[in-house]
Amino acid sequence: SSGINAEYIIFLPQTLIFLLSLLVHLAHSQCGYSSCTQGVEDMLNVHIVAHSHDDVGWLKTVDQYYQGSNRRGWSWETQRAGVQYTIDTVIQELAMDPEKKFIQVETAFFWRWWRQQVEETQKMVKQLVGQGQLQFAGEVVHE
Repeated sequence: SSGINAEYIIFLPQTLIFLLSLLVHLAHSQCGYSSCTQGVEDMLNVHIVAHSHDDVGWLKTVDQYYQGSNRRGWSWETQRAGVQYTIDTVIQELAMDPEKKFIQVETAFFWRWWRQQVEETQKMVKQLVGQGQLQFAGEVVHE
């Protein structure tokens, strides 16, 4: 088995529709280069970008990464972090601090998380996107 759940292949068009709707929301917001902190002239300005890097189905199934579980038979594998909890924490932190920004890369995981959220959380996420705090950068992280 490849570890790829057919559910995520089916939802790919829906994920793209979701991202397009967020882009429309962005067109009417303060997001973009103009919202970035301006650098200091005659100095080296370093930008540290917080972003996700959650491999979709690399060493575990999509479900195991999302829910947070070890692979059976791999005694050395100790990473139990679940992507769903990472996204929960990121959204909470962004909501508490308007200076923080984050780029979510893996839309397959975000789409799954999004579908499980109540309307109030979805509204907050749209606000974070509109303020330029939460951004999206594609399907997966390039190595």
